[in-house]
Amino acid sequence: MAGYVNKVIIVGNLGQEPEVRMFNDGNKVCNMSVATTEKWTDQSGEKKEKTEWHRVIVMQRGKSKIIDAFIEPYVKKGNKVYIEGKLETRKWTDNEGKDRYTTEIIVAGPNSAFELLERAPTGGQKAAPPPEEDYDPAATEDDDEIPF
Repeated sequence: MAGYVNKVIIVGNLGQEPEVRMFNDGNKVCNMSVATTEKWTDQSGEKKEKTEWHRVIVMQRGKSKIIDAFIEPYVKKGNKVYIEGKLETRKWTDNEGKDRYTTEIIVAGPNSAFELLERAPTGGQKAAPPPEEDYDPAATEDDDEIPF
């Protein structure tokens, strides 16, 4: 096998409203946090749950209009989303001179995807699925025990 692969796929819920910023050149970037929750039953029969938070960065460059046409008008806190992107780790130095790192999922380019799977519930009503849902997360879920 030649080459390398840097690909991440997650299905989770937005933990906050997407934060969109525009640059001087007209390009946009959208920052969001997505929670994925893993559930299992341990060997003693006790139900367990663990939530991981992921930083997701969606880039809108050139002819792409994903933020303008899709994310800004439709994507809200609590939505269930499907995300494909690549992992990138950034390093910076804080005010105390310590090196800090953050790992993000970058959604940009042809090898990336962002899909709304389910709208967030409003006013105590059950969330309605988006009009064209071509991914069924329930079909891929396993309730297998995870041995520890």
